[in-house]
Amino acid sequence: GDTVRETSRLFNEVAQFGKPRQAIVGSDSDVQRLNLNPRSMTVNGVAKLPGGTLLFRGKVERYAQGGIVIPVVAGTGRYLGAEGILWVVTARDPVRTLNIYRLTYARFA
Repeated sequence: GDTVRETSRLFNEVAQFGKPRQAIVGSDSDVQRLNLNPRSMTVNGVAKLPGGTLLFRGKVERYAQGGIVIPVVAGTGRYLGAEGILWVVTARDPVRTLNIYRLTYARFA
């Protein structure tokens, strides 16, 4: 299938990471691969955030309410042991998207 490479700057939607709303807090990059079924896509990417990175990879799930969900499979630094989902929602401005991470952390002995 076809592949698409993307790189984005990440801005705060709310104040967090010790930075105000709309501050640049990181970046992400990914490779999207369209499968033979045109409605099926896989993604392999990394988000660089203050204190570490989040790795997202796997089959993309689309939701009728809008947006897609991608599995978060690992993290580094302050996100070590993180797993969960990356929910990507298109904002009112089609050039912008909202990335929402819902994470859980493995407990280490």
